[in-house]
Amino acid sequence: MALFPSIATLQLPSTHDPIVAQLTTPPSIPTTLPDLPVLHLSLLTAMCRLETIHHLTTSNFNLVHAHYTELIASSKLRQSAHGSIASSASLRQWPRELCRAAWEEIGEWGLIVPVAGGRDDDSGGQEDETRMWRCEVGLEDVEWGVRLKFGIDGSEKVGGAGEVLLRWCREV
Repeated sequence: MALFPSIATLQLPSTHDPIVAQLTTPPSIPTTLPDLPVLHLSLLTAMCRLETIHHLTTSNFNLVHAHYTELIASSKLRQSAHGSIASSASLRQWPRELCRAAWEEIGEWGLIVPVAGGRDDDSGGQEDETRMWRCEVGLEDVEWGVRLKFGIDGSEKVGGAGEVLLRWCREV
């Protein structure tokens, strides 16, 4: 069951009609970013940061979740040091199980794709948390999605989750 069915049930027009096929193009992956929930954007941002900082081509849920947790902790520390207690609640640390469900949805939506790698479990299949994934968007795409989602045009100070996610995208 999808946590966010509006995105998971994205319906495209039928391309069986030649006219519709010529006039309709499927939405590109970056154009779906502003519609993602904040948790999903947070995990994608963490994955893109890992790829950029460590020159990785693939990552797994365990690495991304650990980086997400570090980013949340450093954001809360920064906000408490600056006395902005109100915005520290804007981007919360979600439970691991909920992050895992969001990660699976990101994969279902095609924003990340599985690649060879990961550790095999006793049953012969790959463990989900160690399966390696390639991100289909870059950090610049995620930043663009954050800007659109939160209406950030750069001319004014923003607050809350948008500000935190934008900082994560910029401070690499």
